[in-house]
Amino acid sequence: MVRRVTMADTDAAGLIYVAAPYRWQEELFTEWLLRCGHPLSAILAEGIACPIVTSSATYLAPLGLDQLVNCALVVEQVGRTSFVLRMDGTALDPERLSVQVWTRHVWARFDPAGGLHSEPFPAWLQQALLTAHTPLDSE
Repeated sequence: MVRRVTMADTDAAGLIYVAAPYRWQEELFTEWLLRCGHPLSAILAEGIACPIVTSSATYLAPLGLDQLVNCALVVEQVGRTSFVLRMDGTALDPERLSVQVWTRHVWARFDPAGGLHSEPFPAWLQQALLTAHTPLDSE
């Protein structure tokens, strides 16, 4: 998915704001869930959540206002109750990997008494993660 760095994505210096790539990664992930036939709204309505329990980002090259960035989501690891996604943000002019975001998601059920409890993810998600194109098809 190619996106333009907007004013909302930048800080006062006109460079990418530290949290912007996390939002880009979330947009890619929730769009992918929708394309799998399981929008996040439906997952939440079933009493399931998929929270991020760890995240990190590496900023390899500056990105500025109006710069075009190709964002791609890649499955890095699939377990029984969790999986790791990586978002690569590649500037298009000049072409260079500029930012990477990693997130570990846990499949969990809401407890009526409060909190979340991890559980194995459903077959559709396991299959989708294991057979996903690299990067995940987000077009």
